[in-house]
Amino acid sequence: ETWIVALEKLYAEQPSNRTLRYHLIQVLLASKAKTKFPRLIALMTQDQKLFPLEIWPQVYLLTYKTWKNRRDKAETGLLLPECQQLMKKYPNRMEPLVVAWYVARRISMLYFLKKLETKIARFTQANTLWAVWYRVMMKYNQKKFAKVFDIIQDIASQKIMIPAEEAKVLLQILLARFYWKNRPRALTIYNIALKKWPHDTELLVGRGRLLIYLKRPQEALKDFAKAAPHLNNINLIQRVLWATSYNSATRHVAMQVLQHYLQRHPGHPWAIGQRAYIYEQKKQYDLAEKDYQYLLQRTLPAPSSIYTRISSFYQYRRKDIPKAIQALTIAIRH
Repeated sequence: ETWIVALEKLYAEQPSNRTLRYHLIQVLLASKAKTKFPRLIALMTQDQKLFPLEIWPQVYLLTYKTWKNRRDKAETGLLLPECQQLMKKYPNRMEPLVVAWYVARRISMLYFLKKLETKIARFTQANTLWAVWYRVMMKYNQKKFAKVFDIIQDIASQKIMIPAEEAKVLLQILLARFYWKNRPRALTIYNIALKKWPHDTELLVGRGRLLIYLKRPQEALKDFAKAAPHLNNINLIQRVLWATSYNSATRHVAMQVLQHYLQRHPGHPWAIGQRAYIYEQKKQYDLAEKDYQYLLQRTLPAPSSIYTRISSFYQYRRKDIPKAIQALTIAIRH
């Protein structure tokens, strides 16, 4: 709630900032606030008015209304005319068809659903990024998981010919999303993809995490070690840390990734906080304290969770209550 209030205040000062509006929309979507529905629709409607020639604001708004009314068939049915208007406005785009398909499925309008599936099938025969993406999602919604992996493997082996960079991005997204449905099959696809892009950090990290789940940690460590010098994406680094930092046998890889990152970004507060936490787990409390003091003395814009951890360190490890309160005060301000 506090975060929403802060974003609303910023947005009131910069109402034309589209990035800020999208960020506010995402935070509201994740919120449990009862008042979020009218506010979300107001923000999405505003985006639609500001960019009337773009299809995406209209598609997002309609998709959200469909999701909001998902438990009320009558309310969902009222969205069908909007879907049909969008289909007429953009006859050569697949997105309105897909939204209409969701609406028709929710209200069990089987005849219209069949017509839509025929139209969507024509679009999805094309080997473009979005067509292949929707082809996968339709198979997933129909619970045809083997077919999902067939399509992903065809992308990796280039039986589906789409531009190489688009294929790589699609593989990264689809494997990260669906690997848990069939881990051995996902590993086969990662192996095919990494023959073509052997130095792609996202694919290396993805395969490494999968190997951890398959209880093959030594192979996973090789992938993480290969990716470590090139990791600049905090989200990817976080995935490596989740997979390695909680196990004493793999913790050195987490440290290696952080050290490489800190060589390129000296003094980065998030990375220093993560390194200190690993020192704590290794019972190297003096080294941990050195990093924590660095963060306290500079009150850097690190996540509040790091200062909460510093507070716990001084309260329980060092019995230094003034330092613990200092860190907690910074956490609250953040």
